[in-house]
Amino acid sequence: MNTGSYHYQAGTIHFNRDINYGTNFNVPSTAEIHVFPNPVADESKISITLKEKSEVDCYISDALGRSIFKSETLHYGPGQYFLPLDLSKLENPGFYLLSIKIDNYLINKKIIVIN
Repeated sequence: MNTGSYHYQAGTIHFNRDINYGTNFNVPSTAEIHVFPNPVADESKISITLKEKSEVDCYISDALGRSIFKSETLHYGPGQYFLPLDLSKLENPGFYLLSIKIDNYLINKKIIVIN
């Protein structure tokens, strides 16, 4: 196998009919990210599990790439954290991209917003 960066797209359909898609680039083995519920009508949560001290930044953009939200840089130690995500003020239902930067790693999750 050649060395370098590899990118992949993964999708999971759960028995409760939720569809989760994610694109992960250089995913650290020291972090796990989950967004629930997804699809979402108003409020959701981001679950972040870290195995080591990390800096975390969260960004949300719409399907056209326009920035909707950017968090302050958060400093976390090892553990599990739940971040509230209020999407009730979004004008349009549809696909949004949640980008979470953990140190030098970027994890992207698609969020489906419904009425």
